[in-house]
Parts: sequence; structure tokens; C-alpha cells
Amino acid sequence: EYEKSFPDRLDHFGYRLAGGILGHYVEFQKKCGTVLPEDLAEYTVAGEARGGTKILKRSELLEAARGNFRELAGSRTSIRDYSGEPVSMETIREAVSLACRTPSSCNRQPGRVYLIADPGRIRKVCEMLPGYHAFGNPPDKLLLAASDTRVFARAGESHQAWVEGGMFAMSLIYALNYLGVASCILNWSVPPEMDLEMRRILDIDEAHQDLFFIALGHFKEENKAAASERRPVEEILFIR
Repeated sequence: EYEKSFPDRLDHFGYRLAGGILGHYVEFQKKCGTVLPEDLAEYTVAGEARGGTKILKRSELLEAARGNFRELAGSRTSIRDYSGEPVSMETIREAVSLACRTPSSCNRQPGRVYLIADPGRIRKVCEMLPGYHAFGNPPDKLLLAASDTRVFARAGESHQAWVEGGMFAMSLIYALNYLGVASCILNWSVPPEMDLEMRRILDIDEAHQDLFFIALGHFKEENKAAASERRPVEEILFIR
């Protein structure tokens, strides 16, 4: 039905993903000897297919996961004073690309990011942010972590926009740290009227649930940060 209705949009990501999954499903059913309806048995996706399954060897998975995450996680800290050197668009795009590997229910990938680079908009938003007075130099750029609510349909999924959007944003923050970018998460728990004003200033899609801001900049030669001691594991881990 999609191919009939949108013959000029066969390169759409969602179409190629769904088509690839359907194609793999058909091949699997054929191997199982399932008798399929004629139109489904002959199904092929137009253009390059995505989705489906792939085989990953245990040795490859273990080798790829042996980077030094302990050092990466241990080194990330909130920085509120930056060098003034601009953070490149290429670096931000790479960080977002890495964050896109964040898992999501049914691979619906709700994570979204707004990059605020215009100094005027950065100033307007920062004036609305609780706690911004603690910053030294203003951030070079701001990110707004968001989640696309359109990928969720049922009432039982009402919290998933925050859960999965938060997972995506944490992956993004680690990716920025990996790429050498300093960051600070900025809480956006504000009254509704302030939220509406922010969304107007930044022209936020009405289907995108905003979560929180992330200030970006480059590290100075010496950076002052809170010690931020962590609770012992015994206070956090509960074994049943």
C-alpha cells in the first residue's frame, strides 16, 4: 500500500526498515515450510532493504566491548566554565551518531536533539534556566534533549518518552565526553507557561517532549568541578 501511495518516497528510512524486516520474515517462513499467501511469498522491497536480523559472533562482541568504559564513566563530570573555543558541528553530529545506538522498545528510536547555536537564543534560554548563575563563561552551544511522542501509541507507554529519551540523552553525554567535549546537564523542571515560552523561542515540534538542556563547551587547561562523591553500592544494589 505504501509503494502504491508513495512511489516517489521509496528511499524513506521507515519504509526500507519495515521492508527489510518483512523480507527477512518471508525468507524465514519459507525455510520453515510455511505456506504463504501468493502476494507475500513473492514480496521484495524496492531499493535497499534495512532491518531484519544479523549474526554476531561471541568473540567479536566481547572484543568490541572491551574499551575502557571504566575510565570514560569515571572521568565524566559536570563542567560549568568553558575555554571559549567553539565546539564543531562535526563533533556534535558524531556524538549524536554514537548515541543513536541507544536501545529502544521495538527499535522505535524516540530520542531527538535540538542544537541551539544562535547566541541570542542561547542567552534567552539561559536566562530562564534555574541555576545558570553558577556558570562562568556562557556555553558555546546548548542541546535540548527531547523525545518524539509519536512513536508511542498506548496509554501503558505514557512514561516511555521520558525513560527512553533519558537513555538516549545519557548515551549522548557519554559520547560527548568520549569526543573531548565538556558538558553540564541543566534541569528543566519549570512551570508550564515557562515551558511554552521556551518552546516558542526554539520552535519545538509539538510532538516532541522536551526533557532537559545540556550545556556544551571545551575544557580549559584547569577545570573546577564538584567532587560529587557517589553512594556506596550497598545502598543502591538490592538482591532478592
